[in-house]
Amino acid sequence: HITSSPHYPRSNRFIESQVKIIKRTLAKARISGTDPNKALLSLRATPVDHNLPSPGELFLGRQLSDGLPRKLPRQPYHENIREQIHKRQEQQKLYHDKNAHLLPPLSAGEQVRVQNPTTKKWEPSIVMSQASSPRSYQVTTAAGNEVRRNRRHIRPAPQPPEAENSQSLSDDSAVNATEGDRSTSTTMLSPQAVELPSEGSESRVHTRSGRTSKAPQRLDL
Repeated sequence: HITSSPHYPRSNRFIESQVKIIKRTLAKARISGTDPNKALLSLRATPVDHNLPSPGELFLGRQLSDGLPRKLPRQPYHENIREQIHKRQEQQKLYHDKNAHLLPPLSAGEQVRVQNPTTKKWEPSIVMSQASSPRSYQVTTAAGNEVRRNRRHIRPAPQPPEAENSQSLSDDSAVNATEGDRSTSTTMLSPQAVELPSEGSESRVHTRSGRTSKAPQRLDL
């Protein structure tokens, strides 16, 4: 027997859906003042699908009389009922998996955040081990309580600010060192590339490419 995680009724969705339908039916019967047994009988006599009989017929092997003035012809019992139910479940699973994905697994001793079912706040906790049920973990909260929670209610703890600051400082120092090396290499190469004028030719200035730069002629006013 596989149990669901506490505070996660979604994993037992079929039973929870049936309970919701029955509660809604009983509430409508109470408001309208009708017999609740007749309302439950109508649920048991309603076919599951166009090719599947009603739950009452599946359980008793015969059609139920729901009080309507009609004659129900006896339908042959299908031998492939179980196969049709399995195909229907596979089709439902296919539609569900289109928008679903698995969360990454957690390891023992990992720092996580667990959602409090009462306050809906994420509290710091530590993963102890993986539970026997699927996607369920045993965690220890900050108060010292060991609880079992579904993976949906567990998030990995964010990275501490100290580690982020140290990593950013190391990255900045590496960038500064690289820029310093580039400037040093540029400074060392620039005197070789520039051709200085000789003492005899003071008026001539040469550019880096070797061309002679002539000074502009200005009026001596």
